[in-house]
Amino acid sequence: MTLVFEERGNSELLTPLAAVAVCEVLSSIGADPKIKWVNDIFINGKKVCGILAERIINNGNSYITLGIGLNITTQHFPVELKAAGSININCDKEYIADKISDKILDYYQDDSEIINKYRQLLFVIGKEVTYFKNNIEFKGFAADINENCNLIIKLPDGSTDILSSGEISIRI
Repeated sequence: MTLVFEERGNSELLTPLAAVAVCEVLSSIGADPKIKWVNDIFINGKKVCGILAERIINNGNSYITLGIGLNITTQHFPVELKAAGSININCDKEYIADKISDKILDYYQDDSEIINKYRQLLFVIGKEVTYFKNNIEFKGFAADINENCNLIIKLPDGSTDILSSGEISIRI
């Protein structure tokens, strides 16, 4: 599913609010989803959803496209996708898409609770993570998120690093 939004002041929270919306809808149908920072949804240690937000400029206007890929019923994945899974709940995909869209639009109007809800759904806080920055590998502990849902990493030397985007690795 893809949604398009005019870019505005809180657009940096679009990915986290979409992740919260997906989790809340999946919870309402009996799943127990968790978020792997920044944009992946996991159930029982398997990735069931990915979210991607991209900026597009058209005729001087700036838009954000929000793509959400949710595996609903897929049972078999290629061997190289060993972390992939699906929600495996008998449900109507149009119903799920409508509920997720509605929830995203609600949160886009009022995102005041998103940071706390996002934090509660993250399963990486307090865990050791690995990431690359400027082609250098770093390891540290995911300590928290800030007001923009950036990941705060405590490094072994006691310093902190703030990740606003990118990929982290974590043992599940």
